[in-house]
Amino acid sequence: MPRLLSYYGDDLTGSTDVMEALASRGVPTVLFTRRPTPAQSARFSDARAIGLAGSSRSETPAWMDEHLTPALAWLKTLDAAVCHHKICSTFDSSPSIGSIGRAIDIGQKLFAQANIPLVVGAPQLKRYTAFGNLFAAYQGRTYRINRHPVMARHPVTPMTEADLCLHLGRQTDKTIGLVDLTLLASEDCDERVDAVVSRGAQIVLFDVAGIASQKTVGRQLARLRQDRGAFVVGSSGVEYALLTEWARAGLLADAPRFDAPGPIDRIAVGSGSCSATTERQIRYAEAHGFDVFAVDPKGLATGDGSLHRPRHPDRPREPRAGTQRGTLHRAWPGDRCRRSIRDRRRASRDRPRVGRRPGRADRTGGLAPGCHRRRRHVEPCLAPTRRLCAYDAPAATDDAGLS
Repeated sequence: MPRLLSYYGDDLTGSTDVMEALASRGVPTVLFTRRPTPAQSARFSDARAIGLAGSSRSETPAWMDEHLTPALAWLKTLDAAVCHHKICSTFDSSPSIGSIGRAIDIGQKLFAQANIPLVVGAPQLKRYTAFGNLFAAYQGRTYRINRHPVMARHPVTPMTEADLCLHLGRQTDKTIGLVDLTLLASEDCDERVDAVVSRGAQIVLFDVAGIASQKTVGRQLARLRQDRGAFVVGSSGVEYALLTEWARAGLLADAPRFDAPGPIDRIAVGSGSCSATTERQIRYAEAHGFDVFAVDPKGLATGDGSLHRPRHPDRPREPRAGTQRGTLHRAWPGDRCRRSIRDRRRASRDRPRVGRRPGRADRTGGLAPGCHRRRRHVEPCLAPTRRLCAYDAPAATDDAGLS
């Protein structure tokens, strides 16, 4: 069957976000953490989507020139219907770190493509774009991204501008056009999209504020790809939009069924995030029977670390007898977790534009009841020959920091 998609994820968790969207609709997907060998490629020759997990979200434009360019060039050789540069749905970026503009510049040159579609909104993740402005949910409320309690105070790339055309315009010299909600809802949508493109927009941002607009954007992406090239930039909203169109075109098999895994005797959950969102998840786990331990990743890498250093240095304790569940997590920066978070929250009340909170959340699972299983394959990774089964809490997408 034809290869539907190749993609580069700007971080590992964002890369698995794409896998979840595709796998849940029955698209066989493989994710590599580095360019695969010929033998590895042959092993997954039947995959209809192939991803490459990178780190451009936290890198400089110079790094992108050196590393992102060959990565996208390799993905281009896979001849997939669409090549997607995957970014975070919170769009946190800057001219000097994680520049989405530089990524677009590189892709445009490699694919010799006059117009680059850009899709950021993903209702499935509670991310919405309306008239070019980005909104995201947090604890039951939806905020414009520059008013968001977490993303407006990101420690590296705070989002101080919700208008994505203005924000992206600081990272690239390319002209940016907008296909807004009123245009998408018009009867002559195709003609009006073509008019935006014909006016010379080198980047075309599509609004996505709900499922209806998402379906229309999926149709437009498929239509524009036929005439204007395969490269597209955006969040996993790209996949959610395309999946609807692929299903309509009969390109997808029936969606698989993921049965509940049932009770197990024990489980270990690892977290590498330093965000306030993840801290709440860890607290929830600890309150519901998990034993929690901090892990020093550098120590583990060198063999000098311990898996059993208690999370609370001032309250050491040994694991409870008969413990069946455990959470291993990276300590908050410098083991100053509570003091640092408390001080930053105080600062944020006095200085809302400079107050800082811990960084973005990684996707963590298995923390809450009612979790479901998704089968995903990551190759090569920490365990390159094993299938990765992640236990995802559906409610987790309400908080910012998910990719």
